[in-house]
Amino acid sequence: MTKTIAVTGATGTQGGSVANALLESGEWKVRAITRNPSGDAAKALAAKGAEVVRANFDDEASLVKAFESEAGEIEEEQAMLLAKAAAQTETVEHYVWSTLQAAKDLTNGKYPVPHLDYKARVDQRIRDELPELAAKTTFLFVGLYPSNLAYFPMLKFLEVPGSGKYIWTLPTKPSAKIPSTGDISVTPGIWVRQILANPQKSLGKYAGVATEVSTYEKMLQDWSEVTGKPAIFVEVSPETFEKLWGIPGREIAQQFQFGEHIDDWYANTEGRFVTQEELGIKPEEARGFKMAAFPNTHVLLIAVVSALGGFVYGVDSGIIATTMGHDSFKLYMYGPSMADASIQGAIVSLYNAGQSLGTVASSWSADRFSRRYTIMAAGLLATLGAALQTAAVHVGMMIAGRFVAGLACGMILATVPVYIAEISPHEHRGLMVGMQGMMIAVGFAAANWIGYGGAFAESGAAQWRIPLAMQVPGALALSLGCIGIPFSPRWLVQQERYAEARQVIERLHRGKSADLIDREFIQVRCQLALERSSGRVKGLAGLRLLVSPRYLRRTALAVFILAMSQLSGSSVIQNYQNVFYQMVGFTGRTSLLISGVYGMMGVVGQAVYLAVVADRWRRTTTLWVGSVVLSTLIAICMALSATYARFADAAAGARAAIAMIFIYSACYAVFFNAMVWVVPSEIFPFFLRATGVGLGVFAKAVVAIVLSQITPVAIEDAGWRYYSLFIATNMAAAVLYFFFLPETRGKTLEEIGELFGDALATDRIDRIDAVAKGHVVCLEEAGRDGARGAKG
Repeated sequence: MTKTIAVTGATGTQGGSVANALLESGEWKVRAITRNPSGDAAKALAAKGAEVVRANFDDEASLVKAFESEAGEIEEEQAMLLAKAAAQTETVEHYVWSTLQAAKDLTNGKYPVPHLDYKARVDQRIRDELPELAAKTTFLFVGLYPSNLAYFPMLKFLEVPGSGKYIWTLPTKPSAKIPSTGDISVTPGIWVRQILANPQKSLGKYAGVATEVSTYEKMLQDWSEVTGKPAIFVEVSPETFEKLWGIPGREIAQQFQFGEHIDDWYANTEGRFVTQEELGIKPEEARGFKMAAFPNTHVLLIAVVSALGGFVYGVDSGIIATTMGHDSFKLYMYGPSMADASIQGAIVSLYNAGQSLGTVASSWSADRFSRRYTIMAAGLLATLGAALQTAAVHVGMMIAGRFVAGLACGMILATVPVYIAEISPHEHRGLMVGMQGMMIAVGFAAANWIGYGGAFAESGAAQWRIPLAMQVPGALALSLGCIGIPFSPRWLVQQERYAEARQVIERLHRGKSADLIDREFIQVRCQLALERSSGRVKGLAGLRLLVSPRYLRRTALAVFILAMSQLSGSSVIQNYQNVFYQMVGFTGRTSLLISGVYGMMGVVGQAVYLAVVADRWRRTTTLWVGSVVLSTLIAICMALSATYARFADAAAGARAAIAMIFIYSACYAVFFNAMVWVVPSEIFPFFLRATGVGLGVFAKAVVAIVLSQITPVAIEDAGWRYYSLFIATNMAAAVLYFFFLPETRGKTLEEIGELFGDALATDRIDRIDAVAKGHVVCLEEAGRDGARGAKG
């Protein structure tokens, strides 16, 4: 028979963690005791299967009634009333009391801390006054809440105005130790679950709910590493801290002084302490101070798998340059003349044309068949395109293979960032979507080195067929990997598959509180209901909406940002770097070797982005500063090229020009290689997101086609002066990013719409009766325009 467990404070953070963990285990019938059973949190618990009971914590009789016929888990401040009620309930088998250390006793009266000592006195009173209850009680010592550092004013890191630096001002030495509870929305639930599963080990004992014992100095280092913000520790006296924060500051200062003078926070529990190991809690279950701030590794894995599309694009776009450079390829495709500019142009242009068509196809298929299936299909098309190129017996087959590969890459570039943006936690979206940039950089670097290796092969078709075949493994891995990734929860909501959508959100937020999961599910469902209220958008209607006054600003930004990935000069430098190297005196295998090193600089720069820039720097700052940096580097490179052209023996100038190209590659990766995918994937509402990003990628492909046609002639006629065009475009972009691009970092996809004047549905909801897995039981007044959410 399933036992019932009563959880007091079940609608709070700690009690909610316990209630949700026990509900998810499926082994307990949960009775949630609360003052307000009609509140949203209580109704959410009820929808998950909990029995919600009203009780007044100042009324012993109501508590006795609440506990009747229940085995209890208790967490509440009115300790003795709760304890007496539980003691009078004969069926209570296990009582769990959340407590704190006896600061006054542990320091012989030197450092009393009222909010600690109060709970510690309750421990002793339970043992003295209610010995039978004490024998079936587990006392929980809860450590520092890391979340307090974000919300509790006295403990927050404070920014020094104008410096970009932070200070952490506390009345203690930085070397003082304190136990940390880690993710407070998860950790207590794990401990209580194991305590109840091991009564023979935990009855009558203390358990420390702490994932680690850390110092304030170490926590500061972890905070700086996670947030990317430099911080210093400032120790102040207790008197100064009290002057800063008044009477509350005095008590907090007493707590810090207590902690500074205590090495063992569990010193008064000799022989009565049960460890994490004894309870069977695995280390990976307990998310500590630092881990609680990092993204869910499961989501990161999903992002990496889908970002394999970037690797496919990087290899496909990079491999053709070295392929067309082999004499064996020219002889096989062009005949004895070994040169046919029109055919060579067709091979390049049809790839870009396919890419353009792929963006259009993906805009439809991503909404119709899902982002997931579109990416999977793109992987299969890329495999087909690579096979056609590898097996090509004439130039027509090669062109067809490049066209199919371009079609696949267009679908990938337009869909992957949209998918990753929709499955990522908003606080780590820049990192997750940035994985596409990393994979593009890795793919392009791989293509360069594959091409370099091909130069050492014996003459014949193997020089170019084997490198072209290297497109296949990544494309197959992408398609097979898509089997194991979920659908976008937002796409599932749009299809009204609500139960699946909530399951995916739970999977993506594994280890997070049920309240957070409920909040995101409600927000997504309400926002899409509001968008749907204006009618479903099909076919060309989406394109017409993109250029309507309401969405034109977003469309212009997406098109401009993605077009600037070409107009920044990156594609010209990338595709015609060998020509540039020849201009400064490097030819043959040396030129290919330099190209390989150039590709690696992109990987290095992308790694810097992921480690330092992603979700730490403002999006707008990253883009406008990056534009200025690229303009400066191009200007230096132009000056060096001009100087070298005048002084043919200036080998140092040639090496300096190459160095500028390398630095440019790294800086482009730091500032743009990821960001050009992050911002466009964020700024559109769901029903226009795939179409809007597709239009931006289409513009990118069109610009690439134009540049591919004019660049050879421009380089021949204008030489180094041609690069002045990209100085101008980058500086214009810097102005636009600085003045016209709103900051989107840290906001949910639904909240970003507010920056462009969209209504946020969750701001319009007057009442949410309950949230169940897959269903909003009642959504009303989802918008002032009369939009209403559907009943689940």
